[in-house]
Amino acid sequence: HELDHHDSVNWESGSMAWAPELFYQFPQWVNPNFGSFDHFGEGFLLLFEVAALEGWPDVMFWVMDSDQYEYFVEPSRTEQHQYGRIKTTMVGTEPDGQRYWGPGNHLSNSWPVFFFGPLFFVLWILFGSFIILNMVIGVVLDAYNRIKSEGSGTAFMTTGQAEWVATQRSIIAMRPLKAANPPAQEWRMGAYKLVTWNIFDLFIMGVIISNMIFMFLDFHDPEYPNMKSIRTA
Repeated sequence: HELDHHDSVNWESGSMAWAPELFYQFPQWVNPNFGSFDHFGEGFLLLFEVAALEGWPDVMFWVMDSDQYEYFVEPSRTEQHQYGRIKTTMVGTEPDGQRYWGPGNHLSNSWPVFFFGPLFFVLWILFGSFIILNMVIGVVLDAYNRIKSEGSGTAFMTTGQAEWVATQRSIIAMRPLKAANPPAQEWRMGAYKLVTWNIFDLFIMGVIISNMIFMFLDFHDPEYPNMKSIRTA
């Protein structure tokens, strides 16, 4: 909101007729930069962004801070706010420096917006993002699998026939593995026997696990007595 002569006011607009000299311009609320629900297109885009879980807490908090009853209270969550209420709020200043203080105990947020605002966004995310979106994805995948089965010819087969065709395709696709020939050089034969040893894989796995354990033992304090020995190891 735009305030020219005061910080915030917690009275309805009709209560300020006694002090028109406090204002150069009456406070006006300004929509946020990411859009609002005052326009159909912007509102639809906001709902789409919320369904995509893109910055939805900011939109929810702005809706919760809406000034439904025109108290013109600054909706910032500072030390002035206690349990959703404002104790006292400065209205303006006289020429001699004396400050006006409005009566406290005014709601900074109306309870319907403060309660139903988050509830709407939670329900919208639950149904719009999780349930409906997953249903659409499931329908698309089901249609894709059906078209794929029709193209492969298995759509008109029984379950046993489709499994037999899949088994035949797997057998055709399989190729025998080529065995490695032992090297002829003596110095290469020792390395070949080492890497083809059954315990060699277990030894490598043990080295990896030991390295991970030493990495887990790293502490935040570099002056720890055993830290130097652990890092050296």
